[in-house]
Amino acid sequence: MISAGNDDDSAPDLADDFDSESRRRRGVVISAIAAILLLFLLPVLGGWYYVIGDIGASQLPFRIYYSHHLRQGESIAWSPHLYGGYYLLGDSHIGTQHPVIPLLYGFAPLNVAFTVEMLARYPLAILGAFLLLRRWGLPGDAALFGAATLAFGGFFLMHFIHIPMINVAAHIPWLLLAADVLLRDESPRRARWAWLAVVLLSGSQWLIGFPPTIYMSSQAELIYVVILWVKGETKLGSVLAWVLAKVLGGLVGCAQILPTLETARLSQRMGSGLDFFMKGSLHPADLLQLFSPYWFEGRSFLFDTDFPLPHEMSLYCGSVTTILGIWSLIRWRGLGRLGGWAAAGATIAIIGLLFAMGRYGGLSILQYYLPVVGMFRIPGRYVLLSHIGLAALAAIGLTDLNRARSEERREPKVLWLLLLVPLAQMAWLGALFVLNGLHPPERFGQRALGIAIFLAAFLLVCATSRRVRFAFPLLILFALGDQVFYAASQHLRPLFVKRSADAVVERQPFEATGKHAPFRHFEWHTFITLSEFTDYVPPCPARNHERVIGTESDLNLVRGLYSIEGYASLEPRRMLDYELPAAVRVAGTRWELVGTGPTATWNELEGALPYVRLVAKAVASEEPRETIEKMDLETTAIVSEPLDLPPGDAGTAVLKEEHPGELEITTTAPARRLLVVAESYHPGWWVTLDGQRQHPIRVYGDFLGLVVPEGQHQVKFAFRPWSLRLGPWVSLGGLGLALVIFAGSFLWSPYRASPKSL
Repeated sequence: MISAGNDDDSAPDLADDFDSESRRRRGVVISAIAAILLLFLLPVLGGWYYVIGDIGASQLPFRIYYSHHLRQGESIAWSPHLYGGYYLLGDSHIGTQHPVIPLLYGFAPLNVAFTVEMLARYPLAILGAFLLLRRWGLPGDAALFGAATLAFGGFFLMHFIHIPMINVAAHIPWLLLAADVLLRDESPRRARWAWLAVVLLSGSQWLIGFPPTIYMSSQAELIYVVILWVKGETKLGSVLAWVLAKVLGGLVGCAQILPTLETARLSQRMGSGLDFFMKGSLHPADLLQLFSPYWFEGRSFLFDTDFPLPHEMSLYCGSVTTILGIWSLIRWRGLGRLGGWAAAGATIAIIGLLFAMGRYGGLSILQYYLPVVGMFRIPGRYVLLSHIGLAALAAIGLTDLNRARSEERREPKVLWLLLLVPLAQMAWLGALFVLNGLHPPERFGQRALGIAIFLAAFLLVCATSRRVRFAFPLLILFALGDQVFYAASQHLRPLFVKRSADAVVERQPFEATGKHAPFRHFEWHTFITLSEFTDYVPPCPARNHERVIGTESDLNLVRGLYSIEGYASLEPRRMLDYELPAAVRVAGTRWELVGTGPTATWNELEGALPYVRLVAKAVASEEPRETIEKMDLETTAIVSEPLDLPPGDAGTAVLKEEHPGELEITTTAPARRLLVVAESYHPGWWVTLDGQRQHPIRVYGDFLGLVVPEGQHQVKFAFRPWSLRLGPWVSLGGLGLALVIFAGSFLWSPYRASPKSL
């Protein structure tokens, strides 16, 4: 049983949860939540789209592209518009396998669908966390505050730019709630429905995609289940039922899981080492973020030397959250039944920190050697677990603070030791001022602001416990306002800095890994209109599948251009170097975009080869990257094994019809020839020659090819990978099995013991 460790101080009396004062407190929290959600909506109501970071770089272009093809009745499992052809479904950044996504983008206008997908996750996360905390026995105002602290905390808002990540994370409170009902509720009927909820919610996560966050969600659930088991709050049968539900949820998600696994296997990430996956580890010094979020340059200790992405390294979840969380730990033995939940929250928070520290904490390094999950990068993202625990601690701390008010009891004296942190920082700033004055003024001001925020939060907590008038509403508004300001000051920064080309060059958020580095522009905008967004890529004169380079990230999708480049989480492993002219030529690249925005222009490149063609010569080589520089590209292709091709004219090949993942080509050859198609090779391509199944071959290491006989023939390529064919059937089977077990459970009513009081 989860115990507080001291039963002399009984649990909070929640009988007055609906008295006038409690209603006023809930009203304050609800009003603050509503105001924040309205702030999110204001740009949308003004006709703008959020484009900051990944949203503008890939996720909005993906959805524009998806919406267009969905209305045309075409699948985008394979996209010929990225990387010369890419298994887009496997990238799991759109969630097209989730039933809500095609309904949303198929029937609603793009602006409505995009807004709902981006913003609905926040009220949904709040509602799920609120119901969970209420089930723990917290009063309504504290439960709402804890839920809002999670939804508007450092992880959820700082990762606002990662749509699928937060969509998956918003499931976590609901999964914890369903697990709690399944494991502890005395009603068999409610337990059955909770079991089905675990299956469906887990399947929903997998169908959305973004496996790293799904894995973190499963970790949080597992920690929660283990805590209940260790404390005697559940039985083995219930735990096994939960395990079965998670397995079936995975089966339901196989329509997305299997394509993602296949794409990952063929990605560049497979060749990366430990250093790549440990980049973005949270340094122990970053614990100072909990007290002073703006102390470090870029908000994290290793910003300049390890990983210059502030949103990935954000531990801060509000000064009030930190103070109330520590309050609950100080008062642990006097919290009654809530003390056990405080211990549970602390456990989740600490485990999250140990994973987030990556190379400094040990757990993520051990995880690196595990299959599949060892490929999950940026350990700093595990602060999600810490924020779940801290939100629970803050809610419990607020509950006890309200008790202190009613009992005319002041804050714990030990809490005042927290002031040692800002006092030490003030002494440090004072020493720097003596030595350097206010230089640099921006850094000095940011550090001073962080200290002031913490001191104000501390004073408001103390004033609230002492029943100072208006202290409680000010505390709530300050707490949530602090969290929102922390994220907004990062995401809205482009509104207050210069946006010139020089500014973009001065500060690259990523190290450039090639000629066309991603994020050149959309780190410098927050929201713009759809027409402005589309116009960043001017109309291109490309025809007949001519490929392009130079577009930012995935912006070529808004114009339907065929790019040899792209920006995706699982970049395909390719054998040619597309920084070299020879590789660009064989890819059929004729146009290069120079510049960004309205002033950008298209330059025509010389020597681009046709998208489909026949060649009469082929050279066998296992190193196409080196061989391609030494040959006549117009007449000769590179293959992995020797081909017997008679000399003579090459013949002709004509692309008759093309849809994403489908090509129909007519060849006319004077003799046996090699058909070369500048579409990325993938093991999932099927090909027929005059209706007879053939085996495609790799040409130039990266593209499709087929040996065709003399005469005129019809060649059809179709993208049919095993994961795309098998995944939906496994999902349907998993869902059917879950429903059969659920229906069958009503025929078997095992005894369930009454839940123990917390």
